[in-house]
Amino acid sequence: GQLLDLLEDLKERLSIACLYVSHDLSSVFRLCGRVLVLHQGRFVDELTPLDCARPERHEAFTRLMDAAAVVHF
Repeated sequence: GQLLDLLEDLKERLSIACLYVSHDLSSVFRLCGRVLVLHQGRFVDELTPLDCARPERHEAFTRLMDAAAVVHF
């Protein structure tokens, strides 16, 4: 939690962008305005946290959401 707080603070204070790689969707939704989905080393989908509920998202992201059992819509 403290690391996420620090990253959020740095983003706001310094107006920086960062690349955050994680399978933890809760932290991804907290920090990121844009989510890129990788599957077998390739980008297969790009969405915002609000787009996550859209039905046409890539199956790799659907499986990740199901595995995480995260509901943030």
